[in-house]
Amino acid sequence: MATSTKMEAAPSITLFRGWREPGKHVWSPFVVKVEARLRFAGVKYKIDSGSPMHAPKGKIPYLEYRGELPADAVGGLYVREDETSEPVLSLSDSALIIKTLTQAGVLPDLNGNLSAKDKLTDMGLRTMLEDKLYFYHVCPFAIVISLYTDMLPRQRSDGLTTTTPCATTSYGAFRILYG
Repeated sequence: MATSTKMEAAPSITLFRGWREPGKHVWSPFVVKVEARLRFAGVKYKIDSGSPMHAPKGKIPYLEYRGELPADAVGGLYVREDETSEPVLSLSDSALIIKTLTQAGVLPDLNGNLSAKDKLTDMGLRTMLEDKLYFYHVCPFAIVISLYTDMLPRQRSDGLTTTTPCATTSYGAFRILYG
């Protein structure tokens, strides 16, 4: 019976969410979605600020999983090795992160006991919420910025300076954002 002198390290997960401080709210609903799944499952993870320039797909959030994952969960994803020859899987896109971690058994499959029809309904509802209602979550912030910038002093054509808000610009921003 052979004993191993090499102690296997527990897998390590780092979530790059654009904001380093724990407990600080991140405006991205995609970050909130991934963090909620990790927290609800009781998965230990670290957070880091990250940058879209360093992300695999140029998006926040992205995740680094250090450790072994089942081959069927990794599929065709690129796994690199760090300086200690430990496998590192970088995942970007909240749906891909959740799918991969669910297939690996790190996260529970919340839809595992649903029928095929219910899974399709769930997928359609998630798609609608993420693709269509996303802007209602993020864009009120953009409208506030638009209204604020409309209040900045402007030089009028007659030489006077005004701070009167430009209703046309605010209304135009509102129409662009909300259709």
